[in-house]
Amino acid sequence: MKKIQVVDFMRAVGILLVLAGHLEKSFLEKGLQEGALDQLWFRIWSNHGFGVSMFFVISGFLITRLIALGPGGLFRPDFRDFYTRRIGRLFPLLVVICLGGSLIVALLSGTSHRDQVTFDPGTSSFDLSFWLSIATFGLSGYVLPYFGIHGQQTAHGLHWDVLWSLQIEEQFYLCYPLLLRFLGTPRRLTLFLLALVVLNPLYILLVWKTQPYQMAVVGSPLSGFHLIALGCLLYLTSERFGPYLSAHKDRAILVCLSGVALILAAYGHYYLRTDFWWRILGNTLIGGGTFLLLLGGFHLRFFDSGWMAPLTLPGRLSYGMYLLHSTVLFVLWPYFSGEYQFLSFGLFAAGTVLLSWVSHRYLEVPLNLSIRKALGRPSRARGAA
Repeated sequence: MKKIQVVDFMRAVGILLVLAGHLEKSFLEKGLQEGALDQLWFRIWSNHGFGVSMFFVISGFLITRLIALGPGGLFRPDFRDFYTRRIGRLFPLLVVICLGGSLIVALLSGTSHRDQVTFDPGTSSFDLSFWLSIATFGLSGYVLPYFGIHGQQTAHGLHWDVLWSLQIEEQFYLCYPLLLRFLGTPRRLTLFLLALVVLNPLYILLVWKTQPYQMAVVGSPLSGFHLIALGCLLYLTSERFGPYLSAHKDRAILVCLSGVALILAAYGHYYLRTDFWWRILGNTLIGGGTFLLLLGGFHLRFFDSGWMAPLTLPGRLSYGMYLLHSTVLFVLWPYFSGEYQFLSFGLFAAGTVLLSWVSHRYLEVPLNLSIRKALGRPSRARGAA
């Protein structure tokens, strides 16, 4: 499947925002400075969770495109091919992350701030419910309580806690091919996806008075689904209006700039987490901005230029960077300084890119191909997703 450079660029933006936010955890014990650059840094890291919101939208677009380009088209997906691709793409690195994390937890004897933030070897229980949650992408959390088994509510450290977004995506994609077969037409699919986009903010608004905000958002049965649905809608919209935007570059530029403006307005909103309406709509606005930026950007040569290619490297490695950056943070922690945030960020990003590149080339791609060759249809086993 041909890569789209503007998509990788936006994935690069998303993963770097996540890294900036998580790097801040190492500054809590070092102290921060006050100045113009420090204020800029605060704006970048304080709303870093929106990077994951961008990922959800992009993921929905890419998965829908992947299915649509298959031999059966969008509404007759090949189940075996789809699920084999997901297994080959996700499991090699995920298994290594779990095994490596378990080994580090077993070897850690201290309970320093670094240990607790990254791997949390002393305060959380790595019990059966924890491992079942990882093995089932969080689906066991809906089943175990009925048997009187409840997982730990405390954090397990950054290395494990980042898996929450992976769980949301795979819960959605577990049913997505079945849903496409059931709905059968673009109109029905569009209406269903629009309903998901609208229902999530409404749900948060309705339960706001009875639950803490964090529980209302994270505990929502629709959490993240509305952003993935936006990405699915992005594919449908680009297919319908793509020829028009290709023929009218000025319209494509306007759509793209509208997305940039919406992202900057939502992301730059000061103290976003203390604002009632922005806390409800913030993720949706970021998702909408990503939708518009990509919809217009698909048809602009600017994003396909050669000088943009290096900027997309973190995007192409974003899965590995997301799962491996906690390990890099753990190793480089002593070298980070709250006095030089951007220099520390550059070191953090470079180390994560390097480790992720090695993982991608020598672990993920070879095992992906092997899994797809073993489980997939012979004619489709080539190439990495």
